[in-house]
Amino acid sequence: MNNVVFLPGSPALIPELSPSDEASRRLLSSAVEVISHATTPSDRPIHVVSSRDKRWYTAHKGSLRAWGAPQVNVEDGHYLGELVARYVLSHANISQSAVAETRAHIGELNSEALTIIVVDGSAGLTARAPLALLDSA
Repeated sequence: MNNVVFLPGSPALIPELSPSDEASRRLLSSAVEVISHATTPSDRPIHVVSSRDKRWYTAHKGSLRAWGAPQVNVEDGHYLGELVARYVLSHANISQSAVAETRAHIGELNSEALTIIVVDGSAGLTARAPLALLDSA
């Protein structure tokens, strides 16, 4: 499958939210590289699949204001996963207009489109995790 990319949905991927976290910078760099290669041909439509749970919603369209970075704007989107995907796309120099569809479920994959699936793991698996180490994670 060369038309599906999985991205972490953590806001730590955004340097403006974790400016001194070298691991996050490396992860962003890798994500940008993968997306850059996956968007060939350049006119390939992009579909973004991410959680639409209300806890990841912001009324600030295209903004990471709700997560502490009001200066970061990616033009569109209201859910954290979509905002993270759009941020990575912008750093890969991919126009926001390439995002043809956003949705909550994988559903049928369009073989002509690049589908970016934003996934989220436990927030407490290590001491560096967003919630620190949680024994129950």
